[in-house]
Amino acid sequence: MKWTIGTKIGLGYALAMVILVVVGAISYRGTARNVENAGWVTHTHEALENLEQIYSLMIDAQRGERGYALTGEEKFS
Repeated sequence: MKWTIGTKIGLGYALAMVILVVVGAISYRGTARNVENAGWVTHTHEALENLEQIYSLMIDAQRGERGYALTGEEKFS
């Protein structure tokens, strides 16, 4: 089968378009995954911040309890 110049050029463009579509699909998939991961990172930071606040409140409660146990003064309760 003899291929003409026009057929070769057309196949070259078709191959280039297929490559571009494949690269675009892979890039889109990677970007979508990065966006999802960024959401999870934000969620993790919020959860850690909440845990730090709870820990701080627990420490404050423990100190107040200890102060009341040692002194018997209501200001520590």
